[in-house]
Amino acid sequence: MERDTNYSQQLFVVVEDHQTLQNDELNHQQSVPNDNAVDTLIFDVGTAPLDEMFDDPLHGTNTDLIERQIFFTKKQLYSRIHLLALREKFQFQVSRSSLKMLTIVCADDNCKWMLRASSVKQSAIFMIRKFKNVHTCSIDYRRNAHEHATSSVITKQIMGKLDNTYASYDPTAIARDMEREFGVKISYHKARRGKVAALHMLHGTPGDSFQKLSSYYHLLRESNPGTVTHIEVDSRNKFHYLFLAFGASIRGYLHYLRTVICVDGSHLKGPYKGTLLLATAQDANKQIYPLAWGIVDAETNRSWMWFLSNLKDLIGDSNELVLVSDRKNSIENAIAHLFPRAHDGCCVWHMEKNLIQWYNNTSSIFLFKRVARTYRTEDFERLMGQLRRVSARAYGYLERAGFPFWSRALFVGQRGKSLYDLYSLYYTSEYWKGAYGEAIYPVLRKVDWIVTAKITGTHIMPPSVRRPPGRPPTQRKQSRHECTTRLRKCTR
Repeated sequence: MERDTNYSQQLFVVVEDHQTLQNDELNHQQSVPNDNAVDTLIFDVGTAPLDEMFDDPLHGTNTDLIERQIFFTKKQLYSRIHLLALREKFQFQVSRSSLKMLTIVCADDNCKWMLRASSVKQSAIFMIRKFKNVHTCSIDYRRNAHEHATSSVITKQIMGKLDNTYASYDPTAIARDMEREFGVKISYHKARRGKVAALHMLHGTPGDSFQKLSSYYHLLRESNPGTVTHIEVDSRNKFHYLFLAFGASIRGYLHYLRTVICVDGSHLKGPYKGTLLLATAQDANKQIYPLAWGIVDAETNRSWMWFLSNLKDLIGDSNELVLVSDRKNSIENAIAHLFPRAHDGCCVWHMEKNLIQWYNNTSSIFLFKRVARTYRTEDFERLMGQLRRVSARAYGYLERAGFPFWSRALFVGQRGKSLYDLYSLYYTSEYWKGAYGEAIYPVLRKVDWIVTAKITGTHIMPPSVRRPPGRPPTQRKQSRHECTTRLRKCTR
């Protein structure tokens, strides 16, 4: 809606310029003899419809250029010349370029192809004054692969396809479409650069999104009652921390789920990096139930303390609460300080990955899975004896981690399920439906946002980032527990 309004305003201004120019032409013809009335800066648009004279900056038009065709900006004209060169497969070079003039000629000095355009009066609108669309150049200048297939040209070409929210358009498909439409082969990275630039033009840059956080959170709270949001900035109004918990998720957890919460962090990709902190529960069908999200700079004592303090305000602290994590030092310190009454447990999956990484023994890993999930104390002691005989080092690691933190048989909290727990109300269909009884509603489109000036005036700048030293990596770093298979060629 906003894009169409700006386009109509620009079109209305251009129509006024056309009427003014026509009046100037009539006055000029009445006051000057007919032989001296030729002036290249005065033109007659005639009866041609305006929508044929202008380009749609979003979806584009055909690449045909004609004399007296008008463009809103010089950059828009230059993009159309690039598309024409791609479609007709020729090379060109800029002969003259200034704020009011643009002259393009063929790369072959013997070719007569030429285009000259200039601005209309003192505006930024450019009009094609002269265009010779006849090529006399040799075949060496009419080849498929040429330098005009830049990422900016690709951006203009694919912008209409990326405007569709429900369709994916990856760089491989972009390169395939460019080869089919223009006969030009481009690399994957060039197609990706064009896609990123097009997304920035459509939706803004990642840095601009930080300024919209206050308005977005305000509308999110209005659409979802009970939603809790927190944004923390530093002394220079740069983004620092973020917290989000939907009201429907909070009420579903408090009324229909067991008091067991898993917390963990994951690295974020993108220009500003950071870490995503998560707090999840488990529903009656043993599926992940998201409870709260947080975005911080890194997993530090301060960041986990800030995230878990906001989480404590929602769920409180009790003897029945169990917090499961990977036993990172920063998480342990925050849990011990904020949840003194709750029980702390270690994630069995992380323990298994550590055993694979440090003590890669198939038998010990198999025994660990059995001993971690057994209910009886005598079975636990028997299996741990077998594991000790198989791998004393793995047994020592599990002993140092503490048996009550990962063992279901020795855990003091309510992390494990006994036979009687399976008959609890938490595992009934009514509780399962009740946990998802409320819906989470999205916000309206940005053009429909109604936010007060006090909220929109809150300045949130993107965080400071430092480029890592050295060259950027070209391959993903594999974990220690990943198996690397090397292909060997036969020398015979």
